[in-house]
Order: sequence, then structure tokens, then C-alpha cells
Amino acid sequence: MNGEEWRPIDPPPRPVAAVQPTFVNGKIYWIVEPNLGPVSASCEIVAIAVKTEEFEALQGPPCAHGVGHMTILELYGALCISYSGQSRNTIDIWMMKEAGIWLMEYHIVLDELPEKAAPLAVVDPTDGRILLNTGLSLGYYDPKTTAFETLIIADRIPDCPDDYEIYPIVCHESLVCPLQY
Repeated sequence: MNGEEWRPIDPPPRPVAAVQPTFVNGKIYWIVEPNLGPVSASCEIVAIAVKTEEFEALQGPPCAHGVGHMTILELYGALCISYSGQSRNTIDIWMMKEAGIWLMEYHIVLDELPEKAAPLAVVDPTDGRILLNTGLSLGYYDPKTTAFETLIIADRIPDCPDDYEIYPIVCHESLVCPLQY
């Protein structure tokens, strides 16, 4: 293993939420648990630089705590936060630009929006389609036409229970290093 092994590091400076983290440009990012700290108009993010193992805390975009579903992800190589609001049938995707400035890149409106709808990735950089997971289906959202194209629906998968949900992930890299010959 080239002298590398698992070892503990110092804990992050703020408690992280039970939300899937993301990896962008050499750092792993987590959303800070909003219920365990000062109330703020924006969400907070904790990052660790993988090479230096140093943590930092960042201000996220404006957010409505406790309303909807929040995810953190990478789109176009940039850090993004998405909020899905079932009451409005919308998903807002905020992208961090240079110097920590957040801009809303997408405002997605769907006829029906399940509670945990979340973007996963930009599928095709030329047309900008976004892969969306609704928990019960997986499909492409086209921001140019505002159409949603369903790829798979959970209740149409053979031999699956009625309460089955889809939990897809996008894999860019691996923790496994193949042997070099």
C-alpha cells in the first residue's frame, strides 16, 4: 500500500448534516447541520483539502432552513447547492463562483416534485441536460426546453417492493488504485 493506511484526523470545525458530501477540485465538501449552530440566512459548508487534511468553513448561498430538501454536488467542476421545495414544485441550484460568490444557475419547475428530488450531474455539457433523481424515478431535465424525460421509474422495476426508492450515485473516481506493472 506504499506506506499509506487509514488514520484518524481532527474532527471538522462544525458538525456536518446527514447529507451526501461531494468532491470538487481536491476538496470534500459537507453541508453543516443547521440545527446545531447559530441561525443564519445562508447555509454553511465545511471542506477538507484532501492533500493537506486541513478543514475550512465556508458560507453557502441563501437558504430556507427546514424547508424542502438540500443537497451538495458538483456541476461543471464547480461546487453547487440545490434546494428542492415540494410546496413550490421547484429545484433551485446555486453555483459557487470565484471568491465565494454564489449565483443561482438553475430554477427548475416540474409539474410534480417528490420530497427528495435532487440533481445528480450535468449529463451533456453541450445541451446542459441535468440528471435528476426524484427518489421514485430517474430522468433528464433539459433547461432549454424545461422538459423532463423519465429514464426509469422504481415501481416498474421487476420484483421490487412497493416502497422501493432509487439511490443512484455518480462515480467520478475510485478509492482503489490498480497495481502498476
